[in-house]
This record gives sequence, structure tokens and C-alpha cells, in this order.
Amino acid sequence: MPHTPNLDTAGDQTPALAAFATAPETRAILGGLSETSLWRLSRGTNFPKPVVIARRRLWNRAELFAWMSSQRTAPSSNEGAE
Repeated sequence: MPHTPNLDTAGDQTPALAAFATAPETRAILGGLSETSLWRLSRGTNFPKPVVIARRRLWNRAELFAWMSSQRTAPSSNEGAE
């Protein structure tokens, strides 16, 4: 009988696929973007590029969160001053 490893998985996804987000998941992570907005971001130079697996666009979750962190701007030193 072949040995089947017991993998800790997220839902029905394998661990490798759990590291990726589908287009709807990516749009939700980014605050509910439309498909068009996600497409525009994807064409940008610094937004993570999706990988295509079985005709599905998948984004690396770690790359998405790193990109989101890089988009944060520091508050202006004049903020709140009158």
C-alpha cells in the first residue's frame, strides 16, 4: 500500500496552494477592489505579478502583504497643524 503523507492543509487546498490567493481573494485582501482595478495594478511595475496555474491567476500572499506594507506612507509632519 503506498504511503500518503498527512499534510496540514487550509481547507481543501494543499499547503503549496495555500500560499497563493485567487483573484477574488486578492481583491478582498486589497480592500474589495474591482476586477478592473486589480488588472490595472497587475500591469504596474511594482505590484506582484500573478502566476498562472491551470488557467487560474494566483498571487503569492507574502508578496501581496509585502507590497501593501511598502505602500504605506508616513504621516506628514504638518498633519494636524494649523
